[in-house]
Amino acid sequence: MRLINVRTMQLEEFSSGQIPKYAILSHRWGAEEVSLQDMDTPKFLDGKAGFSKINSALWLARNKGYSYLWVDTCCIDKNSSSELTEAINSMYRWYQEAEVCFAYLSDIELHQHELSTSVWFTRGWTLQELIAPKHVSFYDRNWVSLGTKEKLAPYLSAATGIDLEVLLGRSSPSSCSVAQRMSWAAKRETTRLEDSAYSLLGIFDVSMPMVYGEGEKAFRRLQEEILKVSDDHTIFAWDTLPKGGPGGHSGLLATSPSQFERCQNVVRSSTKIVSTGGFSLSNVGLSIQLLTIPWYMETYLAVLNCGMKKSPRMRLGIFLERLLSSHDQQQFARVQYAGVTVYPVSLDTIAEDSHCRPRLLHVRPTIIDPPLGRWHGFRLHDLKLPGYKPKEYLRAEFCFRDSWPHRTRYHPSEMESARRCLPNGLLDLPARPVFFGMPKGRGTAGIVYVPPSRNDPDGDLISWMKFGFDEEYAPMCIFGRRRSLWGGGSAYLAVDHDSFDDAEHIAGEHALLFRNEWIIKEKGCRDMKSLAAIWQTRNFCMLRGDRERGLDVKIPFLRIHITIQLENVYEGYAPYGRPNDLMTGMNIWTISVTSWEDHRQRGGRIPDLGSSALIWKSLDDLFI
Repeated sequence: MRLINVRTMQLEEFSSGQIPKYAILSHRWGAEEVSLQDMDTPKFLDGKAGFSKINSALWLARNKGYSYLWVDTCCIDKNSSSELTEAINSMYRWYQEAEVCFAYLSDIELHQHELSTSVWFTRGWTLQELIAPKHVSFYDRNWVSLGTKEKLAPYLSAATGIDLEVLLGRSSPSSCSVAQRMSWAAKRETTRLEDSAYSLLGIFDVSMPMVYGEGEKAFRRLQEEILKVSDDHTIFAWDTLPKGGPGGHSGLLATSPSQFERCQNVVRSSTKIVSTGGFSLSNVGLSIQLLTIPWYMETYLAVLNCGMKKSPRMRLGIFLERLLSSHDQQQFARVQYAGVTVYPVSLDTIAEDSHCRPRLLHVRPTIIDPPLGRWHGFRLHDLKLPGYKPKEYLRAEFCFRDSWPHRTRYHPSEMESARRCLPNGLLDLPARPVFFGMPKGRGTAGIVYVPPSRNDPDGDLISWMKFGFDEEYAPMCIFGRRRSLWGGGSAYLAVDHDSFDDAEHIAGEHALLFRNEWIIKEKGCRDMKSLAAIWQTRNFCMLRGDRERGLDVKIPFLRIHITIQLENVYEGYAPYGRPNDLMTGMNIWTISVTSWEDHRQRGGRIPDLGSSALIWKSLDDLFI
């Protein structure tokens, strides 16, 4: 460590363990600063604008009884990359071990300017120069004393956001969360982008090599070094997009301290709701296990082990969307949902959500793969249930989770006009698509009910269907015949015309209609004969599709063919009734229900169901 002898003005070098007591200067760099090489030619020093403050600091140190002074501009050989790296990694300790720090505010004059208006408080490097020293004395442009850190601590804490106990030296910076410490630097600036990371090494007690020219990668490397020694989830709780940066997808780590600007009260949670098992970095990105709640199409709320200082019963969550490359690994990107980056969720909500579970997540630092781009719901294309005449299934009623009033596919006046004017009557009506979205991404999305047919006095025909998503966002379907509505403790899960009317007028009934208990996660049966026997006794069955391949099932004994397939949205796609947020290039799960009978299979073996699963369970059994 080099120090300036305050009497001879010569640089002297000391090895570790032999360093004398010294004062240290904190200042904002300006034009014509004195370098290490300049100190070897004293006759040129007076011509340097930066020498004046060094000379004044030397005079002040002598008067205070110190023999040595350290100044960053001239005590480090900046031409040596190895020395510069060592100095930057040691700087916090050097300020910490100084007897006193002279903070020179060149733009402040006593009685004329507010102390906190100095540019000194906006610079990145001066953050550690304020926190690390035991004693800091502030001086104006004329070297008139402005006070000490100890006496000004309440004022400085309010102005900078730094914890009062940390300023007073009663607590170390590590007593504050990562997010809180980042918030102290959020509004500070550095001349070189990389220094926004390097200036924080001491605040987080980590070391790393300097690579000027790496840009934002420096701040990411800083966070990776922090993750090696800390399991503090507040590092993921940043909630501000980069200045000038667009929304969209990002990694788990921030790109700048400025993204922590509103994190002053974000603290670690004393009780972990799930063990993360630590973090790891690999070729699939940052891997972490978090508690997740299905939230929106292919998007989860990942719950962090942190919250707000005054809300101990709340946890903070971030939104992660599954990417296109997630066939084998759970690859995700961080996203906003409804303009929100960080979302508070109560412990009660976490405990009550049956779909909340730990999940191992992989998030790349740079998002290369696109998101899946799936619309948050379904499009019903065909609905032709077996056993009904066209005029009967055209009277099918729909109720959707995102809207209460139930409706039919065509207005009664349209059907009347078709009967009178079209050659084939109702059969000539166009296959008008019906779209139904999800306010949240999993659960029941839409319900279809077909009024009773005169040809079905015993209630044998399929009369109701529900469509939704499980917690992996695989499409699901449950359907039953009218008999399933005639009793049973859980019959309210099914639907009829009265339940639609009740739901439309009573909010609670609407919620009951859209209960999600039928969306279960079990292996299905591929034996049609067994399924037929169960259908005969329980009057309904459930189908689960694959998250990628969807659902394609033909059930011969019911003469029904049900498909739920992903369909790409092209220019001019389904202009009638198309939702505004269903954009060209997205994909949408499209439902087709048609009558079917394979005459080749009569008396023969029933084929395997392929990739789809058939699940059965009595409605009453779901609540045991």
